[in-house]
Amino acid sequence: MAPAFAIPSSLRDLEATVDNGERLCVQEVTDVENLSAYEVDELVKGVAYELAENEVWSIEEQSIFDQVYSLVRGYSFLEPSARGTLVESLCSNFSVLNPSISTISHASSETSEDAAYMLQQMHSHRNALKIYSYFLHCILVVEEAADVEPVTKAPSGKGKKVQPRKAHVPAKWNWEFHRTRIIRLLATALQVDLRQLYSMSQPENNLIAFFAKAAFSLLENPSHVKEKDLKDALCNIVAACAAKYGYIVPVTSTILNLLHKYEHLSVYLAELVALAEEKYHNSSLSVAVLREIGHINPDDFKRDNSGADSVSSFLVAMAERLPKLMTGNLSIITPHLDGESYKMRNGIVQVIGTLIVKTSKDPSVDAAGDEMARLRNKQGMVDILLERARDKSSYTRSKVLQTWANLCMESAVSIGHWNLVAQVAAGRLEDKAAIVRKGALQLLTTLLQFNPFGPRLRIGPFEGTLQHYKDKLRQLELATTTTDETVDHLAEPLDGVRVGRNTASEQGNSDVVHETADSQHDNTDPSQIQPELHTPPATEIGGLEQTRTIVASLESGLQFARYIAGVMDVLQQLLASPSSDDVKHTITLLILARQFEVDGAEESLRKMLPLVFSQEKSVYEAVEGAFTSLYMKRSPSETALNLLTLALDASIGDLASIEALLIKFTGKGDISHGTVAALWNYFTFNALDVTPEKSRGALVILCMAAKSQPRIISSHLQSVIDVGLGRRAGKDPLLARYACIALQRLSDADRIGLGSNHKIFSILSSLIIKPGLPEEGWYSAAEQAINAIYSLHPTPEKFASGLLLIFCKSVFGHFYKGADEPSSLEEPSTPDSGVPRSPATVESDGLEPTASHLSRFLFALAHIALKHLVYVESCVRKLRKQRADKEKAAADAAADLVANNGGRSPSQQASNKAKVDSIDAELGLAASEDARIDSLLEKTESEIIFGESNKRFLIGAMAPIVAKTCRNLSLMQQYPGLRSSAMLALCKLMAIDADFCDQNLQLLFTVAQSSGEAAVRSNCIIALGDLAFRFPNVLEPWTEHMYARLNDKDRKVRKNAVLVLTHLILNDMVKVKGHISEMVLRLEDEDERIQNLVKLFFHELSNKGNNPIYNLLPDILSRLSNHNDLPQDTFRSVMQFLINSITKDKQKEGLFEKLCHRFPGTSDAKQWKDLSYCMAQLTFTDKSLKKMIELFPKYQNALGEEEVVEHFRSIVAKAKKFAKPEVKAMADDFETRVAKFHEERKEHDLAMQNAQAHQSRPDERIDGAHTQDDGHMGGENFEEECEASRSNEDERNEDSSITEDVAASDTDHLQAQVFLEEKLSEGGTQQSIVDSHDLDVALQPASTNNQESDSGSEVSRIRSRSPETSAVLADKMSDDKSDSASDSEIVSESASAAIDMDDEFEDDTQKQQSPDPTNLQHVQHKKSSCTRKSQRKRTQSRG
Repeated sequence: MAPAFAIPSSLRDLEATVDNGERLCVQEVTDVENLSAYEVDELVKGVAYELAENEVWSIEEQSIFDQVYSLVRGYSFLEPSARGTLVESLCSNFSVLNPSISTISHASSETSEDAAYMLQQMHSHRNALKIYSYFLHCILVVEEAADVEPVTKAPSGKGKKVQPRKAHVPAKWNWEFHRTRIIRLLATALQVDLRQLYSMSQPENNLIAFFAKAAFSLLENPSHVKEKDLKDALCNIVAACAAKYGYIVPVTSTILNLLHKYEHLSVYLAELVALAEEKYHNSSLSVAVLREIGHINPDDFKRDNSGADSVSSFLVAMAERLPKLMTGNLSIITPHLDGESYKMRNGIVQVIGTLIVKTSKDPSVDAAGDEMARLRNKQGMVDILLERARDKSSYTRSKVLQTWANLCMESAVSIGHWNLVAQVAAGRLEDKAAIVRKGALQLLTTLLQFNPFGPRLRIGPFEGTLQHYKDKLRQLELATTTTDETVDHLAEPLDGVRVGRNTASEQGNSDVVHETADSQHDNTDPSQIQPELHTPPATEIGGLEQTRTIVASLESGLQFARYIAGVMDVLQQLLASPSSDDVKHTITLLILARQFEVDGAEESLRKMLPLVFSQEKSVYEAVEGAFTSLYMKRSPSETALNLLTLALDASIGDLASIEALLIKFTGKGDISHGTVAALWNYFTFNALDVTPEKSRGALVILCMAAKSQPRIISSHLQSVIDVGLGRRAGKDPLLARYACIALQRLSDADRIGLGSNHKIFSILSSLIIKPGLPEEGWYSAAEQAINAIYSLHPTPEKFASGLLLIFCKSVFGHFYKGADEPSSLEEPSTPDSGVPRSPATVESDGLEPTASHLSRFLFALAHIALKHLVYVESCVRKLRKQRADKEKAAADAAADLVANNGGRSPSQQASNKAKVDSIDAELGLAASEDARIDSLLEKTESEIIFGESNKRFLIGAMAPIVAKTCRNLSLMQQYPGLRSSAMLALCKLMAIDADFCDQNLQLLFTVAQSSGEAAVRSNCIIALGDLAFRFPNVLEPWTEHMYARLNDKDRKVRKNAVLVLTHLILNDMVKVKGHISEMVLRLEDEDERIQNLVKLFFHELSNKGNNPIYNLLPDILSRLSNHNDLPQDTFRSVMQFLINSITKDKQKEGLFEKLCHRFPGTSDAKQWKDLSYCMAQLTFTDKSLKKMIELFPKYQNALGEEEVVEHFRSIVAKAKKFAKPEVKAMADDFETRVAKFHEERKEHDLAMQNAQAHQSRPDERIDGAHTQDDGHMGGENFEEECEASRSNEDERNEDSSITEDVAASDTDHLQAQVFLEEKLSEGGTQQSIVDSHDLDVALQPASTNNQESDSGSEVSRIRSRSPETSAVLADKMSDDKSDSASDSEIVSESASAAIDMDDEFEDDTQKQQSPDPTNLQHVQHKKSSCTRKSQRKRTQSRG
């Protein structure tokens, strides 16, 4: 019996001999690399023969074992044929060994004869199993490494240099087949019960570890797991090792290691774990892996993103394959929901979603025993999903929404949870992350598409149906209550009958309820659901319980319909989102909502139409697709009806969008000829159910389509004239308007064919002049009629002049009536009874028709003048184009002559040269010709208003009348229609000529400001925009007044002002100055539309050039800060918005420096607070912090304000957030400096307040004394009383003056000391306002003040020093360091008391900073008191 074979750690370890002979080792090694090819081939054949002829376990024989080992060791040097022979021989014997193991295992268990022989056989089979497995694995390792590193032969031991043979594997060597075969054999070996070979004990661990290691090493290669057979065999090996042979702990550890190392293995390892549980009914491996994942520290996944991604994918795959096991062990992995890795949270969310789907489809999946436990488990998982919708990570929130959408599609959401999910989705529509908004839109789309409430979700029908069934439910409940009361009186034997009947009835009702619920959850196409779902007949209501179920279902459906209708406003906002995904998914949701008839969906879809002008290709393609799906149907008549209905209810902006779409569709041929024919049938009343409105709508669509294909109109020109300009035009002015637009769509060839005498021009002139059209529709029709005349007529200037002359005569004929008829511009006549005449009686001689005619005439006059200007410019453009074409042809001809000049005779060359010179001469005249054309154009434009030198045309003659009419305020107030028309005419005439514009510009601004009609003010601001674009230099001085319109009380006027200024500023037609602050205030306008327009304006302005907001912001800040009526919240909101538009670090640093330099320019604490707030909103860099420290003296005086200091502290906190250590240290020092200076400023301000309080007290006493004196003035004994009290007053004044001076000197010296410390701390180089000797003397009274001394010298010294300290304080308050020394005067001690008092008065007057009347009165009282006191002293001295 051969020794036992032990699997070595490496192949060459088999060469090491063991002394006791207990282990099978190699005795004789053959160096295959030193053999010739023939010798190697013979060796391989001999080994194959021995293995084939002997028993399968004969490989343990020493000679065969040594030969096989030698071939395996030198495998890389074998030729392909030798390799194939060796592998085939080993595989063949190994395939025979596996059933042989089963046979001997079975035989050993059934018989007990010859036990020694059986033990020997089992020992041989164990050896053969390990030898075959190990050698085949070694071949696997060599083959897998062959492509990585070529193998060369090592030198022989004798030192002979033998040329090595390269290990070359030709393409014909099919290793993939043999590799799969080897792995299958290894897997088959483990399927055999190896415990029979080990006497019912487990095989040694190193054998199982060898198999597991071999399988895991091959799984690491991504290409291996792509081969299904190879991957299945590897999974079987690992599953058998773990589940069958108990090798769980190492396998679990290896699985986790591979999950963190290789991302591609997550799904395959989950399949491996599931295979172990399904095949061997052993969940030990899966539970062990889940527990290990649960024990991982959640913080580890934060650092290992790839590992978290792989583990989460593994968990999801486990939930797909083992839902029951995952449901029971879900609590093991849920702690990772509180971790920092969003990928793990995403994975757990997906796991929960998968488990809910599996549970809903197969309730047996749930591990819970009873139904209530299963429902609790499901509710717990639902609660987790609802909670995770508010996760801090946008990726997790998005994953939750995707999971809910998948649950809806899988019918795994109950009706009770449907509205909760809808509420979550509606709330996430306003999420800050675009990916979450996208998920919310997709979830709402899925909820709407698979909703169980029916295909029509209008709130009104739902409420009606719900109320109907609520009433019926009350009736049923009342009937049931009455029946129960009646049955209670029956005999006892009848109770069983009653109970049985009710039970059967309830059971029947229960079946009906389940059928109803199933029908509601049947997620079919909404278009296939019958609309009768909301209103089932009463005969189908079979009992109380079913009615309750229907009521509950209707309540849920009504709530869902309200949720969907409630998000329409948000969806309209998302249509304007900068994210293209938001727009596309919003459009998809709105289309679906319209199909389900959701309230507000149709109106929201109208907001989609302007997106056709978007620059994003995906956006306008989405709009085109939506328009096609909504309105372009297969039936031409249905398409025509949809389009004309859409045009009838459209606004001006919607019509422009529809026109752009139809132009594209017509150009591509999407508008079929059948659709065009159907539209003409609707227009000409040749279709069914045609109304005048539908006819007009058809003409609108035809006009739009004709812009791309003019032949659409030219083929039905007569129909346009007969129907559009016929009898119906008098009743429908809009029809006439669109008929005129249709005429303008004719092609150039069709226009030429009309001629000047065509009847269409007489029809158009009649439409303009005759009063056939109603007043409210005439203006738009007349405008388009004039446009059609200038577009179609060969000589429109002549025709328009004649038309205008006729119109003038028809209008002003009413003005020149007889003397007995009232004038047209007088007050309306009133009959004797005092009752105004009716319009019917006033038509012949009243004023209303005349004012109406004048209004029409002024409108036509101005529009003809404007169109004439456009016509002149178009003629000039044509002329220049002709000249350019002619010059280009001449230049090409000259170039050809020069090129062909070679090879010609001298005469021909001279002729060609003369031609070239003549061409050059013609080209040289081009510049002068262009100048002449420009001069002619300017002259022509001027002649429209002012005429020629000796005559004036009709337009010029009427222009002053228009201006004078606009100046007649009483007339304008009396006739609102005339006011609007006259102002519009004035604006159009001003747009023609700059001089006329300058003459009437003040009038226009006056009307724009003071007109009582918002429409007139709105038209004026629009006209001002046109005038500023045409004559920018004329309008430049009036820019401030244009900005003033932003504060208009009417919303439309403000909106138009914003739009006009936006257009002018962004097109560089108006210089942006400090007045832009008025535009800034509109950021907080009460109208949200205006707010959005202003935000868009500043966004576009910030993208221009070098961001003009950077230069404008300091001036804006100053203006807004000086705005006393501006709330603080509004100021901060708008400034934060502007500061956020500055994104460049260099500009932020420059802005910070600019704001710092503004502190010394103001002493207002409010402005200091505003400046510091704006500085705090900036983001700071190291340079910004250094600049802030450098500019400390600029803002140090403002640090006395607590709010300013708080803002600077926030600045320092921002600077330290991500700064380097040295920068943080610098920031800490600066923060300490700010805090210290803040305390010093507070002390200084407190001292100043105390000083002012002490100075005001004696003044109040003096004022009181003089008030009493003034009370005695005018009495009879006034002089005697003064003389009698003079002596007593002198004594009191002396005593009070001593006390006043002492108190003032104490305060003055304290302030002087504080001021001196500040001067020393500033380190200034300027000379102090007093020298050291004066300061010593000045501070001397403060040191002696605490001593009790009543001597006269001490008092006189204190009084003499008081003016010095007063001068010091006066200079400090004036804060003028340069002139402070010259402004203060030190009075000598020998000065008299009168001079002291005069100096004291002068110092007091210098301290008066503002001309306050109370201060002036106080000064006058004090001066008079001092004067009387000095006079008395001089009188006593002379006496």
